[in-house]
Amino acid sequence: MESVRRPVRLKRHLVPDVGGVRLESQGRGSVTGATVFGNAVLLGAIPVEDMDMIVHSSLLTAIPKPQSPKLAVSLGVGCRTIVPNGEAR
Repeated sequence: MESVRRPVRLKRHLVPDVGGVRLESQGRGSVTGATVFGNAVLLGAIPVEDMDMIVHSSLLTAIPKPQSPKLAVSLGVGCRTIVPNGEAR
């Protein structure tokens, strides 16, 4: 679903920016937004990182990170335990 149109500096015209795009590649997935240029789609680095993939520049494709070829792995920043009275510890 198109959410907004935003100006693009290279083409000097407005292009659709869509949200809720489900990406799937090689058994990994993510939900993100994308900017649409005709029949091409521009994705940012965050969904690629979210799927734990890297861009292989000589092949012009995204591949799973060699450190985790079978399963997407992400690093959690931290967590807190909430106790019944509402305090975090």
